[in-house]
Amino acid sequence: MKYSKGLIFMLLATTFSVATAQMPERVEKTINMVDRITGSVISGVDIGRFQAGEDNVVIVPDAAMKDTVVCRFRSAAGNCYRLSVNDGQGSVPVPLIDSGAFSNFLAAFRARPNWEACEIIDSPWGEWEVVGEIPTAEGTHTYTERRLCSTGGIAEACPDTCLEASQDRTLTITNEVECVDTSWVPVPSSHFEDEQYWQTSNCGNTRLSWGSWPREGGGGCTDTSWSPDTDWYAAGTSFIQSSNCGNSRAATGTYVSVIPEPEPPALPQCDANFDLGGMNPADYYVDQCATFYNGCGDSTTMCGSMSYPEPEIIETEQTPTPEQTCVTIPGMWGTVENYYDDPGNGLVWIPEQTICY
Repeated sequence: MKYSKGLIFMLLATTFSVATAQMPERVEKTINMVDRITGSVISGVDIGRFQAGEDNVVIVPDAAMKDTVVCRFRSAAGNCYRLSVNDGQGSVPVPLIDSGAFSNFLAAFRARPNWEACEIIDSPWGEWEVVGEIPTAEGTHTYTERRLCSTGGIAEACPDTCLEASQDRTLTITNEVECVDTSWVPVPSSHFEDEQYWQTSNCGNTRLSWGSWPREGGGGCTDTSWSPDTDWYAAGTSFIQSSNCGNSRAATGTYVSVIPEPEPPALPQCDANFDLGGMNPADYYVDQCATFYNGCGDSTTMCGSMSYPEPEIIETEQTPTPEQTCVTIPGMWGTVENYYDDPGNGLVWIPEQTICY
């Protein structure tokens, strides 16, 4: 069935006096259709009392029943519409032909007294927020969270959208008590003083301890050792030591991290060999020496290894005559070619001589 624009306004002017028993049953209709005005596919779920055999006309009963919902055509904000009539003039048929027809009908519908066409706000409630602060003290506490209702500035929102401006709820929180080690079991007196054992604290922590019960004779336990050692902690760090008797004391760490200094760079290698310049000690006499230097600035003195030969004694002897005068010459090194051949050094020993003339 199709309706003209004029017929739509006739529908507005027409009411039906339908008994409750004759009113169509309220149903949900899933709509999937093409809008003749926009050409787009529209879909949604409409809820109401539809005219028999007709999906495009929904009847709004005149009984202040706010249960007719149109979702195939939505508001600019994307909300569905809720329609209701309460003027005692009878039920009203609403055309759902296309978006244009429904828009015109909606404007006229809203102009009628006691006729309501409002927008349904699906999620008017904001997020829950803490009122004040969440308790942080130890133990169990309660605190309040609040959320606000808002129509988002939509003037045609259904008046019962926010019947309450806000809602509160009470929550409970339990903050655990931080456990402090105040007692340890078993006590040191339950073990011998030279016996190490494990203790458990009131918080469930464990530690190594020493017994305090003497093995022989009387007397109590003597603190002879403490652990952990001070070199387990950095210098200046405070910590607690336990003795072999289970006693405790404050201590300060002594560990110092030593950073090794870098080694100096290696000096360049020098030539430690001596350059003799081809000198052969066998070619020089023992008193012929020379000084040599190497690349490192060191010096050495080298002398020849050849010894001088034994002097050859030349014996000369003359017997003077009475007429001669004689002169004695002491022995010396010299060159006397007529005595013997030069052995190589040009020197011979000339013994003491007496020359007469």
